[in-house]
Amino acid sequence: MKTVSAAVAILAICLATTAAAETVSYTVSGWGPAQFPAPTPAPDYCPWGADGYPGDTLELGEYTGTLELTEGTYVQKINTVLWTIDYTYGGTETDCDDWSDIFFAPDAARSMTVGGTNGALAQTGSLTCTWDNDFISFAEGSTTTFTVGEYSVHVTPLLFGPQGGVFEKCDFPCAQPPYDLWAEFVVERTPVSVEPVSWSTVKDLYR
Repeated sequence: MKTVSAAVAILAICLATTAAAETVSYTVSGWGPAQFPAPTPAPDYCPWGADGYPGDTLELGEYTGTLELTEGTYVQKINTVLWTIDYTYGGTETDCDDWSDIFFAPDAARSMTVGGTNGALAQTGSLTCTWDNDFISFAEGSTTTFTVGEYSVHVTPLLFGPQGGVFEKCDFPCAQPPYDLWAEFVVERTPVSVEPVSWSTVKDLYR
């Protein structure tokens, strides 16, 4: 009888390993909107006046997706990049023609939930405003691990850009096309500890 019970237990384990993979949802919160005016105020006599240089606006839209809990590496969307270009002053306090490029480094840290497990993503961006065009990018972020049941999910935000502005048929403020932001998901099964079985227990199984 014990031998039959052992065979049934082994069969149950085999069936469990071949069952359909579980699918869970994940949500990455939004960030912003944040506006980036130049640190130097424009003189009144500049072409757009003292208040005519509000700067660009950046935002990451919230995103919800699904993830299959099967061991492997996947690349999936985590946010939508929303970018509006507006005049950014690059002159000095006294000279509108003494122009320099302006650099910003937004910190786009945001929360994330995978299968009900909460965490956070760390990722920084770059916004460069030049005389001719503006450019945005996001660096590869650090890896965050989520424990979902018997799986570990390692999420790493991926590099985006640099992406220059698109101005075809666009007046300022000029809303840019939305862009997808992606991350690498590495799904691993968490090792399960097994209690050691004594020789006497094995002998008892086959009596």
